[in-house]
Amino acid sequence: HRLQGPVSSSPIIVGNTIFATNEAGTTWAFEADPQKYVEVAKNQLGTSGFASLAAVDGMLFIRTSSGDGSERKESLYCIGKK
Repeated sequence: HRLQGPVSSSPIIVGNTIFATNEAGTTWAFEADPQKYVEVAKNQLGTSGFASLAAVDGMLFIRTSSGDGSERKESLYCIGKK
């Protein structure tokens, strides 16, 4: 299965789930199954995403941005259970 758009960041695997973000800021979570594509989630965070995701102590960190030029705003999201 091909993800939409160009992808500059590296995918990561956490447990049995692979996470990947494209340059348009869409992040996919899908099962690590070589036989078939099983999408777990698809989320839009920002309008661009070039950084690789990071997993630390049960939390997933995602860096994205929105806007261009002087209007550009970068965001860092932390997703995990409390």
